[in-house]
Amino acid sequence: MSTAPATLVEKAPCVAKKIAKKTAKNAAVKAPRTPKSHHYHVYVIELDDRVWNSGKFRRCNPEHHMGKPFVYVGMTGLDPDTRFDKHKAGIQA
Repeated sequence: MSTAPATLVEKAPCVAKKIAKKTAKNAAVKAPRTPKSHHYHVYVIELDDRVWNSGKFRRCNPEHHMGKPFVYVGMTGLDPDTRFDKHKAGIQA
């Protein structure tokens, strides 16, 4: 007769099931997640040439090359038309 030590399943089957469940749960958590697709829109707004008359604009854009248009480049998670409408309404302007 062999005197080999009993396995965990033979000693306490309910404990072995709990361990198996925890291991499976941890494996599911550690699985690599697929990255969420980003839905951003980049938009460009051409500014009026009179913006150059603003001292604040000139201080913030000291390397502006005369002859190039004055533009604002933004990024939003909203539809660009919706973002523009909110801007005109003063919401998150």
